[in-house]
Amino acid sequence: MPEKLLLIDGHSLMFRAFYGMPLSMTGPGGVHTNALYGFLAVLNKMLEEEKPDYLAVAFDLPEPTFRHQMYPEYKGNRSAAPDEFHEQMPLIKDLLAAMEIPCISLPGWEADDILGTLAVKAKEHGIEAEIVSGDRDLLQMADEGITVILPRTKGGETSYERYTPEAVLAAYGVTPKQFIEMKALMGDSSDNIPGLPGVGPKTAQKIISSFGSIANALEHLDEIRPKKAMEAMRDFPGELELSKNLVTIRTDAPAMLDLESFRAGNVYTPAAYKMFKSLGFRSLLRHFEAAGPAVPNDPAIRIVRTRADAEEVCASFAEKERAGISLLETEGRWVLGLYAGGERTVLASGRELDPEWLTWAAGQLAAKVRCLSACGIKSLRKKCSFPFGPQFFDCRIAGYLLNPLKSEWSYDVIAADFLGRTVPSGTELLGKKGLSALGDQAEQKMAEYAALEAEISCLAEPVLLKKLQEAGMEQLFREIEMPLAFVLAEMELAGILCSRTELAAYGDRLERRISELTAAIYEEAGEVFNLNSPKQLGQILFEKLQLPGGKKTKTGYSTAADVLEKLAAREPIAAHILEYRTYSKLKS
Repeated sequence: MPEKLLLIDGHSLMFRAFYGMPLSMTGPGGVHTNALYGFLAVLNKMLEEEKPDYLAVAFDLPEPTFRHQMYPEYKGNRSAAPDEFHEQMPLIKDLLAAMEIPCISLPGWEADDILGTLAVKAKEHGIEAEIVSGDRDLLQMADEGITVILPRTKGGETSYERYTPEAVLAAYGVTPKQFIEMKALMGDSSDNIPGLPGVGPKTAQKIISSFGSIANALEHLDEIRPKKAMEAMRDFPGELELSKNLVTIRTDAPAMLDLESFRAGNVYTPAAYKMFKSLGFRSLLRHFEAAGPAVPNDPAIRIVRTRADAEEVCASFAEKERAGISLLETEGRWVLGLYAGGERTVLASGRELDPEWLTWAAGQLAAKVRCLSACGIKSLRKKCSFPFGPQFFDCRIAGYLLNPLKSEWSYDVIAADFLGRTVPSGTELLGKKGLSALGDQAEQKMAEYAALEAEISCLAEPVLLKKLQEAGMEQLFREIEMPLAFVLAEMELAGILCSRTELAAYGDRLERRISELTAAIYEEAGEVFNLNSPKQLGQILFEKLQLPGGKKTKTGYSTAADVLEKLAAREPIAAHILEYRTYSKLKS
């Protein structure tokens, strides 16, 4: 099989991602990341599916190109891109550099011309070229050995349209080269290319598919219909020639096909891993897992297994002014991670250190250390019996108070946001399949997890405390949030006293009422359907039964409570659905 070159239209994909992803996406430092995330999602998808031998990304430059020299008004109708977009452009180039993916820009040339030139050169070398872009102008480059791939998002799902010459002809009724002629006739409002007045896409396509080219159409002017199009071709030859020159992608740009630097290696490098982590792209880190460990973990952890050594460690740590602690329990294994004064120590359960002794040791430390910090005091308290005191500091609670909009405050997030450190997450260390999948490395990985969480907890405490003080929230943290964490732990340990037989009987009553309501709804609807499917329910209510007030959304009709409540007073089926939902929630 021939080798493959994957060419990415950088600016085009960044623009597409910027307007296709939520602007609310931001990294730990508050910088917007929606365009970056969307770009990387497409890039990763292409790398997985296309498996290129060579790879390069082309970017436009802000300075004028040869097209501006031809036509100063070229792209003159475009408003400036938002600041939120501009701030991401240097980041994507830094990120691609960290991934060791070459980026190409040429003064006076657009990215389209660079991509077109490289694709043609690759074809001449017997290398298949694939161009990934959000710009349909590049369809003119489709050729034998050159495929254009356009990402398209619909209903939240992204698909990838592949255009060979045959696919372009099937979709537009013209060949890729004729696509240039069609664009010249119709112009392009997004690039401020004039085209001919009164000639739109349908007329342009009809003219080119009928006559084959602009030159042949001009030789048969009297046959062109509608008359307005004929007159435009006759009266505006200069505009027509200009438009054709503007829409034609050049393939003679001074871009070198440097196969050595374009060679696609492992893009999931340690440097890229750090940037992914610092930008908060947690869901994309799976690519590094597949590529193998990106960041070597610090092996400098003392693992203690004997009671004598453990007592010595606890006595030593109890004398520290500040310490971090992490108690990890999973698959029958227990480890107690400790950090203070640069020392990382883990007490591992075994014949001498059983779980009961480890929890006792944690309680002894809690009673003696001036400040004991952890990422999740509540879960620690549920495993260890010690009373609340002013020495406890929960980094997760502090992080939440400082930024309640963030959904997660695990130790690696705290490290990135408040210490400027990139560290492996719990999932990266322990894996998704459980410790059994780690084999002989299970204990070492648990030790790394517990020691790292304890270290981050200890080091982040003074930073978080200072920020809480600056925000005027230290009193809230110490007098309400921290005591509340212990109250919740006690509540969860105590549970709720109830009669099992009464609870079971109540469940049966709910089940009977749910069955009665289900039967009534099916009878009123005239058919059986999935009551828990908003899409099917919307179709029944607003299409089959023609009830008023249907609000169409991208995924179907809204069947939210406010919509049904307006119908319930006069439509029994709506009232029954609301009651069904109430009892179903109680039952679950």
